[in-house]
Amino acid sequence: MRSKSSTHIDTVTTESIDRLQARLFFLMTRYTTRPCQQLAEHIVESLILLCQHPHIQLMPAQQHIYSQSVNLWRSRITESVPKKVNAGH
Repeated sequence: MRSKSSTHIDTVTTESIDRLQARLFFLMTRYTTRPCQQLAEHIVESLILLCQHPHIQLMPAQQHIYSQSVNLWRSRITESVPKKVNAGH
């Protein structure tokens, strides 16, 4: 019975990483059609969650890309802030 429980937890966690990746792709697609600071912030949050996922170590290529992408998307957030302030003046 214990092994069924741990298998169930592993399955749920694996599904969770799939959902996180699907959400990330959805957010990135939306950003391409409507770039904004809020979407970039959600993308950073999704990337951080993926980087912290317990199974990400099993996917070293994805782990590397997600880790590098966090900084790229953080820079998009900071780049978009002055543009919005200047556009309002």
